[in-house]
Amino acid sequence: MNDPRRHMQVTRCQYPIGQGCFSSGRIQCSQGESGSSIDFRYIYDCGTTNQGVLRDAVDSYRKRTTYVDALFISHLHVDHVNGIDRLLGAVKVGTVYIPYVNPVMPIIELIEAEAEGALSASLIESTIDPESWFGRRGVSRVVRVLASSDEGPPATEPEDGGDNELDGSPPSTGRSPLNRNPRTSRRAGGRAERSTVASGTPLRIATLFQGHHWILVPHVDPAPASHKKAFIRDIRIALNLRPRERITSTRLADALRSPTEIRNLRNCYERIVAGGSRGYHNRVSMSLYSGPAGGENGPSWSYGITARSSTWPPWWFESLGSRSLPEVGKAVGWIGTGDAALGVESVRKAWLKAYRPLSQYLSTLLLPHHGSRHNFHSELLDFPNLRICLASAAARSRYGHPDRSVVGEILNRGKFFLHVSERIHTGIREEIRSG
Repeated sequence: MNDPRRHMQVTRCQYPIGQGCFSSGRIQCSQGESGSSIDFRYIYDCGTTNQGVLRDAVDSYRKRTTYVDALFISHLHVDHVNGIDRLLGAVKVGTVYIPYVNPVMPIIELIEAEAEGALSASLIESTIDPESWFGRRGVSRVVRVLASSDEGPPATEPEDGGDNELDGSPPSTGRSPLNRNPRTSRRAGGRAERSTVASGTPLRIATLFQGHHWILVPHVDPAPASHKKAFIRDIRIALNLRPRERITSTRLADALRSPTEIRNLRNCYERIVAGGSRGYHNRVSMSLYSGPAGGENGPSWSYGITARSSTWPPWWFESLGSRSLPEVGKAVGWIGTGDAALGVESVRKAWLKAYRPLSQYLSTLLLPHHGSRHNFHSELLDFPNLRICLASAAARSRYGHPDRSVVGEILNRGKFFLHVSERIHTGIREEIRSG
């Protein structure tokens, strides 16, 4: 008689790429529910302001695999996505998960990118028409993760038809959150298939035994308050569109090349965002939980980490830089937070609502916005078994990341803090095995 318990090994890496983020995970299970083994790989973000070290990191990752089951993109900001084109040229990706809020946010992201000097034709298309952009690069499916709210996630796309006002494509009725063997058929013209999933939906990767699973849980911040319809109307006027003409990526790209039209677009933006294109605002971002879930009598876990940066005393490390933490128990989960504005109460409330049911399993937290004080709050440290906080930021960040006050609060709460920069020795590798 077969043992109903399965043995699992999980590996997580935070790559040393400086001001940006490139995280990867691999989940291996000796026997899946169908009797076959599971080997699932995912990536969370791939971008940085330091292209040289990112190129090396992607090349290193390519040596380990040629296929990635799922790519999660926290948000389409340059320091989180500018390595994706290179990544997709190095490995095949089955499914891409992106946050979806409303028709306003993609345009805001592009206006901000132009203000920061980071706009490109590739960024425009991947923002406005991701199914086409990713489909031409071999991705089978794009899943839009719908924005949550502080009252709970929505069940369907908004009644205004999603982003029809932007690219004219009809919304898909597909709701399947994960397909470990994605279909290769796509829409005409190389477009990836499109589906949606509610924020906070658990994506079950493997079952250890009855009632105990390893899951991925994406969560998208609530949409910031804005006058969406007024903004779209102003954008249409600024672009001189006819009554039923769509806002396409081509038309928007043309506008962003014109100094006069750029100025008009910025004026529309300034009217709905406090501080405008030069001010700080709450960027919508997608967080991701990767870890166990289940009831009582769950599996025990052995845990090891390779890390040399930081507040860790030297005796934690053996000669190769790896040592298992004692008494880890069930807390081996990880959350990546992108640029989530968790310093804002409504955003933090929705985020905690999504992840508090998993609170006992969380061990590692990738800090929001590279450790910025604007995105941090002490409530993030209240998870009972949280041990490690990471910041992925340049060694000498011109933005002051990670903020000293954030680091100080983490240390004062008895947590370990690790700064993953562009320096090669600061990279983190976590290894987890079921007992």
